[in-house]
Formats: sequence, structure tokens, C-alpha cells
Amino acid sequence: MHRRRRVPASSWSERKTASSASTGKPAPCRSAGRKEAASPAGWPADERAAYEEELDLLGERVTALEKRLDAQPASKALPGEAEIEQSLSIMERFMRRFMEIIQDFTTERDNAEPVPQRT
Repeated sequence: MHRRRRVPASSWSERKTASSASTGKPAPCRSAGRKEAASPAGWPADERAAYEEELDLLGERVTALEKRLDAQPASKALPGEAEIEQSLSIMERFMRRFMEIIQDFTTERDNAEPVPQRT
């Protein structure tokens, strides 16, 4: 199993900021020396390296999943006529047997002698 390295939220520029008193919404994330917090080009070297490392790991995982998918045999989209008939015959036998069981129970219940009530 592949273990992921957890990157702290602070390195993804998701720092919590003081909310605006008038709106109650968080203030935009801005740091000194950065024009736009969402742009990886303006991030410090350690944050950019962590971001790029995570992208590389995700790229490797996607490639491995695509290879696994390509290696699997192609399956038919819909079952053939024979498979449908076989499934229906199994279902029909099940329903007939089930209805026989229900009929047996109702027959036994109707033929049972009434039990005297004790009070």
C-alpha cells in the first residue's frame, strides 16, 4: 500500500486569517512578499517543493491506475441473450418455490384448529 506524505495545511497557504467584523467571512489570504497566495510561482521554495512533490506522487498513482485498467480484460457492456434467459429461468424457479412455501404456510394456518382463549 502506498503511504502518502501529509503536507501541513499551512504549506498550502490555507492559513486562517482574522474574519471581517462586518461580514463574518474570512479575509483573503495574503502574505508579505506574495502577490497571489493561490499561485505556486510566488510561494517560498519549501512550499513549492512540497506542492511539486505531491503532484509527482499523484501523477505516479494515476499512471499506475491507468496501467492496471489497461491490463484488465475488456468486459462486455451488456449480457448476451443466453445469459438473460438463464437468469430469468433461475428467477422463475425461485419465485415458484417461494410461492409454494407461502401457500403451504397459509394452508397450515387456515387448517389449524382454533386455540381456546384463556382469560
